[in-house]
Amino acid sequence: MTNNYRQIDLNCDLAQAWGPYKYADEEALLPFVSTVNIACGGHAGDPPNILKALILAKQRKLAVGAHIGYPDLNNFGRREMKLDYDELSAYISAQLGLLAAIGKSQNIEITHFRPHGALYYKCASDTIFAEQLGKIVASFSCWLTFIGPAGNYLNAVSDSSGLKVAGEIHLDKSYRRDGVLNKPGIDKNINLDLALAQAHSAIWQGKLMVEGGKYIRLPFKTIHLNMNKPYSLDLATEVFNYLNQSPESLESRNINFQISDLNCFQSDKLNSLAYYE
Repeated sequence: MTNNYRQIDLNCDLAQAWGPYKYADEEALLPFVSTVNIACGGHAGDPPNILKALILAKQRKLAVGAHIGYPDLNNFGRREMKLDYDELSAYISAQLGLLAAIGKSQNIEITHFRPHGALYYKCASDTIFAEQLGKIVASFSCWLTFIGPAGNYLNAVSDSSGLKVAGEIHLDKSYRRDGVLNKPGIDKNINLDLALAQAHSAIWQGKLMVEGGKYIRLPFKTIHLNMNKPYSLDLATEVFNYLNQSPESLESRNINFQISDLNCFQSDKLNSLAYYE
């Protein structure tokens, strides 16, 4: 992606399917992203769907990574599982190996990995666990980049595993004052205008709007796009355009981004409940 202002990556998930059962029309996001995370047998992703996703990514010259999750098809990886280190290592290594093997058949190298669901949140809330996950992946390949929720824990992961890291933010999710994602039920109040306001604040000012009408700086390198909302495709289109325009050109469109006083960012009653991607 050409970005005249900041080098910000856009990513989305692919192959979140099993046989004919598909999670969402994530392929619609491909024109807007430079990076894809391919489910590889944990929460979703069987070999035929992985192969299809790899071919699509290769056609568009997108960076390919593993979207790893707990081995939990029934709950789509949204339920935390109590696994010891060896068990977790076996499951994660199997997922990485599956994607790498199918990718090799297409001359595609894996560049990164991104945790999914309960695994994603646990990394942000448990630094020791995130470091363990980093070491597991590094034993598979020390060249992979860890894409995870933006936060200071990523520095610890990089130091302990040697992996490169890339903090990720969401535009259609709400954040607590400490920069942690809120639970899904709170996100229902976020409409397209608020998501666009978050995009403008994050991209042009380097700040995230959080509950209480506050702003925080949360360093990030990539923005995650999904198809979970009715406006997801419109949001992806606008964000893509933001990254290819100047702030002055956006101002000329008379778009009102000053909506930090909306209710869903002002509740002090929002607690530290987990957000499961």
